[in-house]
Amino acid sequence: MTWRFAHDDFGWDYNWDNTSGLSITSHNPQMNDVDLPAYAYTNDVSLFKGYYYFVETTDTTNHVYRAPMQTPSDKEEIYSYNINTAYGLQKNLSFQIRNNTLWFTYHLGGAIMGHDEFVKIGDDGKADLIQKGYLDFRDTSYGTLITLLGASAFEGGNLYLLPPGLNETNRKSVGDPGVKYGVHATYNGGLGYSSDSSTAVIGDDVYVLASRGQSDANKINKISLKTNKSTMIVDTSVNWFRIINNKLYYVKDKDKTLYSSTLDGMGEMKLSDHAVSWFDSINGNVFYTTKKEDNLYELYKADTNGEDPLVWKTPVVGVQVLNEQLVCKLSENDDNGLILLGGSGSLVLEVGDPISRILTSDNGILIQSSRDSSIKFIH
Repeated sequence: MTWRFAHDDFGWDYNWDNTSGLSITSHNPQMNDVDLPAYAYTNDVSLFKGYYYFVETTDTTNHVYRAPMQTPSDKEEIYSYNINTAYGLQKNLSFQIRNNTLWFTYHLGGAIMGHDEFVKIGDDGKADLIQKGYLDFRDTSYGTLITLLGASAFEGGNLYLLPPGLNETNRKSVGDPGVKYGVHATYNGGLGYSSDSSTAVIGDDVYVLASRGQSDANKINKISLKTNKSTMIVDTSVNWFRIINNKLYYVKDKDKTLYSSTLDGMGEMKLSDHAVSWFDSINGNVFYTTKKEDNLYELYKADTNGEDPLVWKTPVVGVQVLNEQLVCKLSENDDNGLILLGGSGSLVLEVGDPISRILTSDNGILIQSSRDSSIKFIH
């Protein structure tokens, strides 16, 4: 055993003394089964701030529970709702982490006449229904910014501010009433939920995709919440954008490649050599996927000084960033079901079992096996 293999390749610390002999401390990721009831596997599961959150469906009711990570059998019900509508049973629910707070959302009713419901979970486990409708929302220092995304959004003027403590009758229009905001954004190639593909709030300013017509769609605008002044930041159509480390990142419609600029749209730089389906950044490194074939993507690292290197040797089904790591779900034909890559793109862990889902978690990686539907935790 040498330092090169034990420390550099295996990630171990080891020590020898004449009394205790050889002791090894491993920092390698560990994967353990999560002891949740079998019914939890049929709906969404989340791990947040030391608690598992899961759902039990009984007859026409969804019961939402939370249970301590160390003692999953000690469950408590925090919310319930009726899933029976005129359109049938709608039992699916999804957890999301927004601004370091756990939410879940579900749909009631039909595609047009129905609506989504958004429930916020406090640190004490209390769950409150906060928003209803086809919409997106952001917290700001001026109140809650609402983007209506239903059929009425295509009439324009679908962005408004709801001041703290006031109801819908006191809402304040934001931006140009003739502009459609955030309604044409497209986003794919990743895994799970993304809440920032068409709207972002930085201080007093809202960055949002604005469309004035079919030929003038999806330009990035900045709107001041203080003055309601609107400024065109990126005067070209984009698929979606994100703000990472106070820089704009966006994918243009015309060539499907990734660009970055300052928050005022200056200093634009092309970042990708290929068409982009998903992107994110870790430790200053930008990663993206490009579509290879149906449901398969190649993972690249953006390199403005040369050719973008391929990060993983085989195509992936999807990628997301969790806890400063790239979590890559592989195809059923691959030798592995999941790989974890570090911030530089180096391999951290390979999981051999096929994976059906990567679940919401603020700590470690929570996954579901497609072999037996069991939930596993990687830490």
